[in-house]
Amino acid sequence: MSSKSFLNDSKSRHRRYFVASREPHSPAKFSLFPVKPLPKQKHFYSAPQDGALFLADAPPKLEKPFKIPKLDAHPVEPPLLLPVDDFCRLSRERTPSPSCFDSSFWLHSPSWLDIPTDHSRTPSPTGSSISSSSCPSVVVLEPPRRKPFSPEELLSRKRFKGEKQVSLRGKHDVLVYPIPGTEDAYVFCHDRTNVHYQIFQCIHCWEFKKVTPILVIGDEFLDDPCELDHCCLGTNMLEDRVKRLTHKWLMELREESKFCKSSPKEEYGHFLEWLRDESDEDKQVRKKMVKIFKESGGYKEHRKLFARFCKPKKTAPKSFVEKYIPQPVKDDCEEECLFEIDDSFHPEKMGTMELLKAMTGIEDE
Repeated sequence: MSSKSFLNDSKSRHRRYFVASREPHSPAKFSLFPVKPLPKQKHFYSAPQDGALFLADAPPKLEKPFKIPKLDAHPVEPPLLLPVDDFCRLSRERTPSPSCFDSSFWLHSPSWLDIPTDHSRTPSPTGSSISSSSCPSVVVLEPPRRKPFSPEELLSRKRFKGEKQVSLRGKHDVLVYPIPGTEDAYVFCHDRTNVHYQIFQCIHCWEFKKVTPILVIGDEFLDDPCELDHCCLGTNMLEDRVKRLTHKWLMELREESKFCKSSPKEEYGHFLEWLRDESDEDKQVRKKMVKIFKESGGYKEHRKLFARFCKPKKTAPKSFVEKYIPQPVKDDCEEECLFEIDDSFHPEKMGTMELLKAMTGIEDE
């Protein structure tokens, strides 16, 4: 930016200008901020949007802000909400103070909305009309509390059979319901227990912070799990089954870990043999499950998991036991005691020296 300064004697003596190479914009586009004033005079820096600066004696006059024209103001009367069925039962009326209409926060509507004013309101059945000093009744709708199901209602419901499987966390088993026509399934975990039934919820919906409850008696659902308002798509049934069988195997291995002397790799091989030959599924299903388990990472992925559960109990070496743990001393002499100590040797009945003499048989000379 090229700049030059000059002094005009016809004007103020202390007036200075920083002239840019282009003409400045209109004052309305400048941002002003005061600088350190000189004696008997105040200067302002005026900065346009492009970044060039010039100095002036007084700030330029800004345009007045645009004023929004006022519309015809009338208080809005919200429509009266009435319950339409048994689902809406609770209604509460609230009448605020007359000052609520004097506040600037009250709702206003233009005249073209065709909302009736206070003078055009119809009177109430009691004969009194609502004036501008009272607020119209506000109806709050709340759902009624659901009644517990009776045994008769539970017996009349249709049942859907589920499959109980071990839970990965918690003491209650989970219920798995296969989705018809697919290889996926919905998995439900225990939520709470009522008198006549239990309430389960979908595990994968809970991962999305949504509760999808369902009534359960034993291992039977009282509603169709596929017709619930799920936000998940379920999970692969065989993959979930492999995870739960692995967890069950490791839990049983934990109970036997005190006597387990095999390495984690050997236990991993035992589990594969059991999954391939001795599990409860069909032969084709077993092959698929073994393939899924191997594709999940194999021994390299599960090594730490098996090592945590099949670690044998450490025993101290024999040299440590002989050195640091005291052993009872066995006397080879098996002779019977020649005398028995009775109450006559009690220290309260005898002096200390007499007791020692009686026990050792040594008398002072």
